[in-house]
Amino acid sequence: MIKSKKKNRFFLILIISLLSLFVFRIILTHTIGSKGMAYFSVSNDLFFLLAVAFSFGLEKAVDLLVDGYMQRQQYENAKRVVRGGGMAALIIGLLISFLLYLLSGKVTGGLFKMPLSSMGFYCIIPTIPFVLLTGVLRGYFSGINNNFLMNQSYVVFISTYLVFGYLGSFSLGNYGNKVSLLLKVDDFKYSYAAMGACIGILISAILTFLHALVLFILLSKRTDYNNGRDYSKSLESIPGLAVSLVINSLLPFALFGSFILTFLVNEIFILSSDKDTQTAVEFTFGEYYGKSISVAYIFALLIVLLIYNLLRKSISFSYKEEYRKAREQLMRMIHRGATLGFFVLGMVIVFSENILGILYVDNGASTVSNLQIEAISIIFAAFALVLVEILVQLGYINLTGIIALGSCVIHIVVSLIMVYSLKLSIKGAIIGNIIFFALVCGVSFVIVSRIFQYTQEWFRCFVVSFIGAGVSSLIGLFINKAIASKVGNLISLIIVLVICIIVYAIILLALRGYDEEELEESVPGRIMLALGRTFNLI
Repeated sequence: MIKSKKKNRFFLILIISLLSLFVFRIILTHTIGSKGMAYFSVSNDLFFLLAVAFSFGLEKAVDLLVDGYMQRQQYENAKRVVRGGGMAALIIGLLISFLLYLLSGKVTGGLFKMPLSSMGFYCIIPTIPFVLLTGVLRGYFSGINNNFLMNQSYVVFISTYLVFGYLGSFSLGNYGNKVSLLLKVDDFKYSYAAMGACIGILISAILTFLHALVLFILLSKRTDYNNGRDYSKSLESIPGLAVSLVINSLLPFALFGSFILTFLVNEIFILSSDKDTQTAVEFTFGEYYGKSISVAYIFALLIVLLIYNLLRKSISFSYKEEYRKAREQLMRMIHRGATLGFFVLGMVIVFSENILGILYVDNGASTVSNLQIEAISIIFAAFALVLVEILVQLGYINLTGIIALGSCVIHIVVSLIMVYSLKLSIKGAIIGNIIFFALVCGVSFVIVSRIFQYTQEWFRCFVVSFIGAGVSSLIGLFINKAIASKVGNLISLIIVLVICIIVYAIILLALRGYDEEELEESVPGRIMLALGRTFNLI
């Protein structure tokens, strides 16, 4: 039987946090410009790969060991895990920071071809030990089954990251503008603004660590573990625990880090392969990083939120060994995800120019086309996240790390060919993204299906949804082209979207894409049910 802890909202908080980060990118693009986003991307992605991803790995490793010791009532060993984890986090964090400092010129100027990005790069170097230490404390909170404190720490991190990141970019952006006017070099205003956002990351890392440390100290004083009987026959050595934690953190790190590494590799390939002037390359990549990626993955995360309740129910029934009900919820989750995913994919392709026109004043044709291609990854990314979450919750976190790492390696090879051999630049990198998410999604789906003994109903779930989304998207495309120039992007989007939703719902009902029982489960479903009965489709 799968042993579950108390209800944990970590995945929900993670999705909301990622959603907030992509919304933040959209806002930040307005503040520091597309070139500023290119400078910011170097520091931001390295921060998430070397600090946040490794912190996640340590968190899961500490959680595993502490949970085991607590179940055996070896409370002192559980606390020694934190000391060993803290020692490992501090040593690794300082080592990574020192290496980044030594290699800063080669990283920013050589690898990324953006020497001025070093201004922000230096600001994220001190964050790494703080973030890794925070991961150890979060792992302890999770290990003793206090998920509220762990989730609270994530909320503190993301909220301070957003607030201080924006304030830093705004204030230093204004100063950088004065420097650019004085030196008559425009790039300084972008690099200073990016540095301001990175200072916000540094402040966030310190505050989050202090918050977790205070919670740990208060928790240690208030718990009565020391007053109870400790059944540990011997105490584990702290250096031995540190080594064990590092080893156990590698595959969880690979799981989280592979998703970030795909974007970081794309960034290196694009910036180092383009033969245009460096200024043009930085602007083009900043447009892609701040606009196309952000919009596409906001929609992917919204799909995840809309099917989260079914995901939670499927996992919950698995914990209770009610596998028939778990399969039913899994089927409904995949069905609803496919219905939403294909429709969102079609709408993003149709309304890409409208969406970018509403969010930004100036958008090049390449930005619109990049978003349209990136939209293909929306459905794969949404399913990859929920399927990986199922595997993680069922205790297969190391397996998911191997899946993600293997998919990342294939992504790197494909992107390398697309960008360097076929000269597709950003579009080649986007194709690599699609393949990465498709691989994670496909392999995870096969494994989940075997665990649940689940058989997929392909026609009603995918074919009907694809046909409905395709027909409604074509209708929307023609209408939008006809009226957008007359009524504006926003009004056209609202009118055409309503029409597309109605057409899509009618097609789903006509092709028996949903039965009445499924439709009764949600408010949109009940509206569709009423629509179907009105037109005698049900």
